[in-house]
Amino acid sequence: MSKIGLILSHLFVREGEEYKFDMVDYVIKHHRNMNQDWCIVLAGHGPSTPPTAIREQVDHLIWNPIFQENEVGTGHPKLCVESLQYLNESGIHSTLKLRALDYIKDEQVLPSLHSLGKKALVSEQTSLSLNKIGDLFIFGDTQFLGL
Repeated sequence: MSKIGLILSHLFVREGEEYKFDMVDYVIKHHRNMNQDWCIVLAGHGPSTPPTAIREQVDHLIWNPIFQENEVGTGHPKLCVESLQYLNESGIHSTLKLRALDYIKDEQVLPSLHSLGKKALVSEQTSLSLNKIGDLFIFGDTQFLGL
């Protein structure tokens, strides 16, 4: 299986919330140990920046040191688009996007997603009655997702 992009997004760290980095560290290590060749992008914002130990574990870091209140609750679109652009420019054909504090427990999830043969799978907080498509778990063709 070729390298897959992994966007860890929706991370905001206010002053005093540095404990979130311990959770992100666990998530990154967990995914690195999954027998998958990941290209990991960590995207977030806040005055507390990721420590060196985390920066050294990811392939690319997108971090805005200014807390962006308008991104919270809206899906962090700017950070996600920038992450997808990086992966697309890096030649990554398939991408999985998760919240930075989420991880996959079952290694068979990725082969199952690939076997769907769809351009994209979007899940989490989707409501057709509210015309709202959730974006906390997305898998698909990197170029398609970045449109």
